Amino acid sequence: MRFELGDTVVDKEHEAAALSDQEYIAIITAAFENEKGWKYAKLKCLEAICMKLSFEVSTTIGPLEYQYGQRAERWRQLYQEMKLEFRTSSAFPSLGKQSGQDPYFYTGMHENLRRGE
Repeated sequence: MRFELGDTVVDKEHEAAALSDQEYIAIITAAFENEKGWKYAKLKCLEAICMKLSFEVSTTIGPLEYQYGQRAERWRQLYQEMKLEFRTSSAFPSLGKQSGQDPYFYTGMHENLRRGE
């Protein structure tokens, strides 16, 4: 999940990572226990990151400037994209190649290849 979300800087644990390993494990485990799957877990991870970062603000102290608001906005944008993807991909099966996936329904799907039909 860290690789998919780009949350791979973990050398300073709580300072750099958006979520801890324990938070990722808890969210992913809950998603699979409820049979929701990987995309749902990814959506919930992004939601947790957005909630966590929503309290961080940009700060300027003399010549020093911290732009935490930009970091939060990046995660919010990823969350919105994933929410849209989750809604569209889980609501309906793929009907053709236009979605970039193999179609759910296709000509000859009921043919028995062992019988030569």
